[in-house]
Amino acid sequence: MARPGGGDDGGSDDADDVVVRDVVRAVRGTSSAATTTSDDGLEMMSRFDALSALSAALDRDDAGDVNWVLKRIEDALVECVRAPDGAASAAVAARVLTRAYAKTRASSVYSRANELMETAGAAQAPALARASAFDALTRLMTAFGDRLHGCVHGFVSAAYASAKPSDDVGVKRAALKLLATTCARSSGALDERMIGVAFKVLVKLEGERDVGARAVRAEALGALARAWSSAMAHSKATDAKTKGAGTFDIASVVQRIVKAL
Repeated sequence: MARPGGGDDGGSDDADDVVVRDVVRAVRGTSSAATTTSDDGLEMMSRFDALSALSAALDRDDAGDVNWVLKRIEDALVECVRAPDGAASAAVAARVLTRAYAKTRASSVYSRANELMETAGAAQAPALARASAFDALTRLMTAFGDRLHGCVHGFVSAAYASAKPSDDVGVKRAALKLLATTCARSSGALDERMIGVAFKVLVKLEGERDVGARAVRAEALGALARAWSSAMAHSKATDAKTKGAGTFDIASVVQRIVKAL
């Protein structure tokens, strides 16, 4: 993606720069149709099509060019996740955002993760927005678990708070997936208290009817068991720790996983 010569507003007819402007225009217009007309009278692509074109363009670019693109498009990509016009466009935005961070190692991944976590945990936010935010956080944790080590407690707290039996099924699935991914990537960052609280939440979901939620719950139980094992390996062997470990029964976890399947 060649950098345009005309500054941030774009002074070049470079095709890839047009892709960037298409995304910004589509986000501002919140278009879900194939094409529509923007306020300036120009034909506007749908979010999904514009983001798909941007995704293809990023595949061709080196880190320097992607860094330039990320500075121009990061706000729009996050907006596509936090205020989605559809699950498909939100997923593409999250994928593009993750890929851009992977190529540039931009430090803004931390602040953006916190923004997404706010949306994911906002009970008043639309279910689609919350589920999209959880999905994006799962992508980020999968790709950058080592860099987001300090976010582990926040991710787990947001996830188990949104995985209650009464929660929206889509939100519940996405929250449980983040819980499973974060536990798997926690590298001992979760303490016994957090593990115990998360386990109690998963136990309450034993009667979950949704097949997808049940499958992710089983995955989360397994990941939680691994997180517990990792926490024990990283903690010092003291009497207090030993007593605390007894509150997490591995045999019970295995039984619950088998039952969930």
